[in-house]
Amino acid sequence: MISLVLLANRLLNLRNKPLMHKIFGNNRTYAVLLIPLSYTTCFCLFTYPVIFNSDHSGWFFYTFAPHHDPRNYYNYPHVVNNVFILAAVCSLSLFYYRSVARFSDIGSGLSTWEQKSLFIQCAIIWCVNTAMSLTHIYIQFFHKPSYIVLIGHVGWQLGHVFPAVAYLFFNSTIQREVLLLFVRDKRRALDQSNVITTF
Repeated sequence: MISLVLLANRLLNLRNKPLMHKIFGNNRTYAVLLIPLSYTTCFCLFTYPVIFNSDHSGWFFYTFAPHHDPRNYYNYPHVVNNVFILAAVCSLSLFYYRSVARFSDIGSGLSTWEQKSLFIQCAIIWCVNTAMSLTHIYIQFFHKPSYIVLIGHVGWQLGHVFPAVAYLFFNSTIQREVLLLFVRDKRRALDQSNVITTF
């Protein structure tokens, strides 16, 4: 769901900046992010829980308890959510790609590197989330080898790391702020060591 918010932000940034500032400007981004938060809260409160199974090294809806029918544990709202998010992200990603290509031809004030960087950041995040969502759907419903389950769950955890990595490597504003953060911390450490040695 947050991927959809990111996509909407990037699309509006390219196609309709006044509307983007109206929706995401100032602290309204926090209000927009309440939508995925409330959506997730509803899923946590009103659908079957996901249970960790140590025998299969993963999170499943089915308990794998003897004499239980797995169909009683399927979480169809979760599957519908994953399929909907995948379809929406894929279609909006294509629309975003076409928008970037169109605006790069027209000249939108963005340099070619900035356009490619924005697209690469978003594409990395969307591709990882898409692959992990598909793997998660697959392992819930089909007999699978344990290495597929392990790849799926480790990949899901890494999927939460990829946005930070993508932003650090491809977003010059974030790179600059991180460098400033380290420089400030280094200066503080030097100042503190000077204070300590002067006594």
